[in-house]
Amino acid sequence: MTAFAILSVVVAGSVCVTTAGSGARQRSAAASRVALAGVSLRENNPELSLILGATAMRLDPDPLVRAALMDGIMATRQQQLAGSADIWAAALSADGRLAFTSDNGRGVRVRPLPDRRSVRDEVYMPASFLLKDAAAGEVALSLDGKVALIDTANVWDPPVEIWDLTKPKKPRHSATFEGGQPEGDVESLTITPDGRTALVNRTDSETDVGHVLVLDITDRSHPVKVASLSSKKTGSGRLGVDATDKVAVIVGKDGAVVWDITDPSKPKETASIRRPGTAEWRSVALGPEGDVMVVGTGDGAVVWDLPSGGDPVQRGAFSQGTGPVDMMSAVSDRHTVLIRQGIYSVALWEITDPSHPFKVAQLGGVDSFARSVALSRNGMTAFVGVNQGSGIWWNLAEISGDPLRDLCRGGAAPSGFILDKDKWDRYVGEGWADHFGDRTFFQPCSDPL
Repeated sequence: MTAFAILSVVVAGSVCVTTAGSGARQRSAAASRVALAGVSLRENNPELSLILGATAMRLDPDPLVRAALMDGIMATRQQQLAGSADIWAAALSADGRLAFTSDNGRGVRVRPLPDRRSVRDEVYMPASFLLKDAAAGEVALSLDGKVALIDTANVWDPPVEIWDLTKPKKPRHSATFEGGQPEGDVESLTITPDGRTALVNRTDSETDVGHVLVLDITDRSHPVKVASLSSKKTGSGRLGVDATDKVAVIVGKDGAVVWDITDPSKPKETASIRRPGTAEWRSVALGPEGDVMVVGTGDGAVVWDLPSGGDPVQRGAFSQGTGPVDMMSAVSDRHTVLIRQGIYSVALWEITDPSHPFKVAQLGGVDSFARSVALSRNGMTAFVGVNQGSGIWWNLAEISGDPLRDLCRGGAAPSGFILDKDKWDRYVGEGWADHFGDRTFFQPCSDPL
């Protein structure tokens, strides 16, 4: 149930509270009414919607009121990606200024996002093993946005292509890596932060066991298989794979295996984790330093410490009600991660304190199957590819999870960001004097209450 729907129920049940309850309960009920009024104006009057939401927070920073204001802020940070439909896979450069997407029926594209306010200079990127109207099944992009990997969704035992994006408007095919046992679909592609190593995650078509190929792509024109990582301890089925320059982790339904890839040609298994509980493990993301990982499970997500030379330790879990998490982005330098909950819901979480993961924001507007999620390394840009719809991206600059602080700090609130009595009377109803006395207006970012 959305914050809007829950607030509607709260407001409907609060009439008696506002007449007979204590002052604190009156303020709580008023906050819910004001927040609901703000939500109703979100599309037609977004500025007044935020003013009402901020005022509601000042009256009572209830979790539902907080969620409603954060939803409103995120709605103002959201943009549709023009000219796209049914995005199967997506990746972002570290600074969030370049999106690399695979659109079903429209091919693979490089899309500069230069100012995070508009989408310009869309470039169609052909590929030697990609039909013009086909899509890649998986994509990966180096942090600097200069190297891209793709596989072909409509080819059995697909090759992996390496592309040079040094000039985004003129992408150049560098090489194709074919073969590499086992035969089967490519489930995921990963490029280490230094841009020198690629991990190709395949599922054996006969045994349903995943294998990870380690490729040296230092010479873009001559990729070389240097090793493979076994996943026998993780169980059969789709794997989750992530890596830093020194650590790689493979997650399967039964657990995880951690590898030291400081020398990619001689990977060393450093730890294995047997899945606790009954919920299958489905996805994984490593922290930037490789010392923490987030695992998506059949009923939520958990955070693990991966101490160097020590045993992995489970630290915290995402709050109840998260739902199955079978897709997530990499963890950003801000210790945030984007997760897909179920198939329609996408949320941004922070794991600065691994023992207490914190939900920063729900990303609204995802009203169809979310096929792909991506988060820039600097944590400033989020992207969701939607089935039978366009891609959506958000500017996450100065988003902390405290909506009132995010809205009001640094002069972010526009001049004239005030609520006057006339607007209160029109959109909220009675009760102005109960909270603001004989004042004629209220500035929610600064006025005392």
